[in-house]
Amino acid sequence: MLEALGLTVDELEVSTASGENVREKLTKNDIIFVGGGNTFFLLQELKRSGADRIISGEVEKGKLYIGESAGAIAACPDIGYSAEMDAPEKAPDLTDYSGMNLVDFYVVPHLGHPEMGPGAETIIEKYSDKLDLKVIDDYQAILVEGEQVRILP
Repeated sequence: MLEALGLTVDELEVSTASGENVREKLTKNDIIFVGGGNTFFLLQELKRSGADRIISGEVEKGKLYIGESAGAIAACPDIGYSAEMDAPEKAPDLTDYSGMNLVDFYVVPHLGHPEMGPGAETIIEKYSDKLDLKVIDDYQAILVEGEQVRILP
C-alpha cells in the first residue's frame, strides 16, 4: 500500500535485526511505519533491540511516525490495557508494559472488526473512565499535529 502511494519501503524485522541495522534504518529513513501483530511481542522486541529509544528520539526530532494496530498501541504511555485483545504470554521476556510514550492517550483500534472488535469493546467498558481512550475502526486514523489530536474518517 505504501509503495502504491509512491513511497520507497525499507523493511526492518526488529525481532531479528542487529542493533546496527535497527539504528541505521530508523535514522536514515524519512518516515517510521510500525505495523501490527501482537502488541506485547512487538513492544518486547522494540525494547530488546533499542528501537523504542531510537524511535522516540527520531520522533522528538520531528520524524513522522505511523503506527498501525499494535504499532499505534506501542506509541501509548502503557500497553497493559490491550491485553483484552492481545495475548501478553506471547512476550515472555516483557516485564514492563510502558510504551514509547509518543502520545499521551491510549489507542483502541479495530472497533467493529469481526475478530478484534469484541476486545475493543471490552477495553472501552473496562477503561473508558480510567484512561483517555481514542477509539477507531479499521477505516480511521488518529492524526497528531503538535497538541492537536484528530480522528480522521
